Amino acid sequence: MIFLIFNFIFYLFNLFILFYFIIIIIFKGIPNAEARKEILEVLLRNVPHSLTDEDITRISSITHGYVGADLASLCREAGLKTIKRTIKMKEELYSKGLRNADGNFLFKNFSINTFIIII
Repeated sequence: MIFLIFNFIFYLFNLFILFYFIIIIIFKGIPNAEARKEILEVLLRNVPHSLTDEDITRISSITHGYVGADLASLCREAGLKTIKRTIKMKEELYSKGLRNADGNFLFKNFSINTFIIII
């Protein structure tokens, strides 16, 4: 009986959250390209990247329908892809015995290509 009550409460809670997000989308709407650009600029403020202003504008124009959470996930995925690519490059360089001047491999900033691959 307790299990049924818990499932019912959980189901109602999920319905409430779904209803809340539908209301937000209806009344606030999906961000336009300029709003998505501002969101991306805030998300990338403290992240090392090589994106120019034109790159951010391009990303915001091709991500129609994305909201803040989607853009945050996009930035996170781009960062993870960059880290994976950097680790792979590091392993290849170490296997060849190549290193930079101080003996370390530098972390490469993610670029527009990383975002395009994910989108």
